[in-house]
Amino acid sequence: MRICIPTYQRTQVLQDNTLAYLERSEIDPANVLILVADYAEMSAYREALAEQWASQLRLTAPGLIQSRAFARHFLLDDGEEVMWLDDDVKSMRRMLNSKEHEEAPLMEIAEAGFDATRELFLKLWGVYPTVNPFFMGPRVRAGLWYCVGAAYGEINTHDDRLDPMFGDAKEDVERCLRHHETVGGVVRLDWFAVQTGYFRTQGGIQNRTNASMLKNIQQLEARWPGRLRRNTKKDYPDVLMVDDWKLKSTEAMEVWS
Repeated sequence: MRICIPTYQRTQVLQDNTLAYLERSEIDPANVLILVADYAEMSAYREALAEQWASQLRLTAPGLIQSRAFARHFLLDDGEEVMWLDDDVKSMRRMLNSKEHEEAPLMEIAEAGFDATRELFLKLWGVYPTVNPFFMGPRVRAGLWYCVGAAYGEINTHDDRLDPMFGDAKEDVERCLRHHETVGGVVRLDWFAVQTGYFRTQGGIQNRTNASMLKNIQQLEARWPGRLRRNTKKDYPDVLMVDDWKLKSTEAMEVWS
């Protein structure tokens, strides 16, 4: 399995969060690619990171969707298992009960995710988008479900129909829609979640202003009418996907763990 981390102007955030979590998970740096946008960024990260991580820097392209697409098509093999992480991932969490959760090693989560994805003949899997064990549960969902872009797994393909193209703001929503349209759906393991610094850290490869999110939503609604509904409970533009079909199992944690 390969781990890819797009990052932009966040050398310290990356070290304090995602790389620290990978070290706690005993991940070999040789299996990690740190994706940067240009030569200036490459130089800044090379100077800031320890050698075992600096050696894993790879030059891609400016912009989140461009960076991911470059890596998918030119740095990663077709059929390769890839775990995508944001640069501010503090931890991946495992639900214990309706009130408690704990950190889970990345490989435990990845093995469960890729096993479920291959068994269901799909190519992308994700985790519950927020760390809230009251709403998390021992469920495997498949179909049109939201897989948050901060942490997801993908059986890599060079099929450009799966590349988001409408912008960075809602690229994770677009990715799920494209997988549903082209492959048949995505998988989500609801007893795992990602803890990250959403909208709280400076820098980042994302450009998620209210204006850019609204523009992305309008593009997605026009391209996939009936597949989205507005989420009016948020104080920023947001959408929910209308699920197509789903599998639920109270034994899912035992089956894919």
